[in-house]
Amino acid sequence: QAARGKALSSSSSSSSSSSSSSSKKVILYQWPLSYFSGKIRAFLRYQPVEFEQVVATPRILREVLLPATKSHTVPQLRIGSTVIHDSTSIMEEVVRTVPNATIVEPQTTRQRITCQILELMGDEWLLVPAFHFRWAYSGNGTLSQKMPMVENNSETNLLREHRKFNCAQWGHFLKPTSTEKEKETIGTFMIDNLMLNGYTSIKRCMRDLGVTDVTVHAWESSCRNFLSKFDEHLTLIPYVLGSKPSTADFSLLGPIYAHLSRDPYPKHMMRKNYPNAFNWAKRLHDDGGGKPALRGRWMWNDSVPSTVLPLLRIFFKEMFPVLKRTCQVLTEYIKEEKPIKLPCGSFGPGSIDQEVPYGPLTCEFELPVDEDNVVKGRRMVIPYHVWLLQRLEETVIKMTKSGERKKMRGFLSSIDGLELLDLSKVLSGCRVKKIKGELFVDYDGISSRRNKYK
Repeated sequence: QAARGKALSSSSSSSSSSSSSSSKKVILYQWPLSYFSGKIRAFLRYQPVEFEQVVATPRILREVLLPATKSHTVPQLRIGSTVIHDSTSIMEEVVRTVPNATIVEPQTTRQRITCQILELMGDEWLLVPAFHFRWAYSGNGTLSQKMPMVENNSETNLLREHRKFNCAQWGHFLKPTSTEKEKETIGTFMIDNLMLNGYTSIKRCMRDLGVTDVTVHAWESSCRNFLSKFDEHLTLIPYVLGSKPSTADFSLLGPIYAHLSRDPYPKHMMRKNYPNAFNWAKRLHDDGGGKPALRGRWMWNDSVPSTVLPLLRIFFKEMFPVLKRTCQVLTEYIKEEKPIKLPCGSFGPGSIDQEVPYGPLTCEFELPVDEDNVVKGRRMVIPYHVWLLQRLEETVIKMTKSGERKKMRGFLSSIDGLELLDLSKVLSGCRVKKIKGELFVDYDGISSRRNKYK
């Protein structure tokens, strides 16, 4: 039988899974290079569940996953006959259905709010610089493949290594059973002819996420600022909330592992400047934190480490203004266009309406370069952010009703986040619902909230 939380090879999965605590076979459809696959892979290794990993090739995406969830993105998790899409939904379903599953989201006020804020940061904000670091430094040096980047002419060999690695891992996605040389050749063809040569979808995605020649320095600075503060925290405490991981850890692992700690160019930065965060990512991903994490605990009395508070302040300084603007723009879009279905996805536009600069689902944003300077840009509005905000809103409402408002207000004041108390009003005109891998406007929810806030 496979070790606890380890992925099973396809040849051994049937016999091993039948003797596990659950009779339902668990299959993780994933890519080794995938942002959210790393998050779920680590989470499953932390749980008392045996699972098989399957590379989601184009054929599997087309014939298995798209019919099941109407989404061609990974990770997706099959538990028995049910296929779940979206990393947040996967974690919730595993905790709900797997016998003896380990709870990873606290139920107390300060710690739960902390986790949900850092989930937004990890899943959706750090995504931008992580995506940028992967692609901007994977070009072959020609003008046709150039993307916004912070020039670094002293790292020629490292950039060459970064490109070679990226070509190989995309070749693995297309042909996982090929030789390493064949994977590199296939991936090089894909990157040079489909992804980076000319005005490609990757370049348009980065533009629509707000990365331009004007803003690129600020995005990289934002990422380094967050990593610096997180690395400092990890000198004292092994995980975000104590000696065992939480949803905050698994969410932050998405960008920090798959993109920043594997791809050679940012990996060099991580090992040199943020070694604690680099080691945390390896420990959490490779073994779900190991036995010490299973024996660990979160801080007593709903405490949040003082070294985590700067991370939460970054959220309210950088991301929350964008989220508020997202709600404003989406509210107007729903009033004007009266859509049923909304674009769903975070790495790039799912609709022409999200394309910068003229799409109606775009908004302006500001990002600090340093303590004294900010840059302005424009980026796409992502409706999925509203769905995540609604989960945070549920926590705020629940804690308020349970008599925790004073405690919550004091905590939010300490992280410059009192605006969160008005979240229901911000969301009142743009509520959404998720069905499998798709997002829809929740008109019933909008109607009930509109009457409340008249």
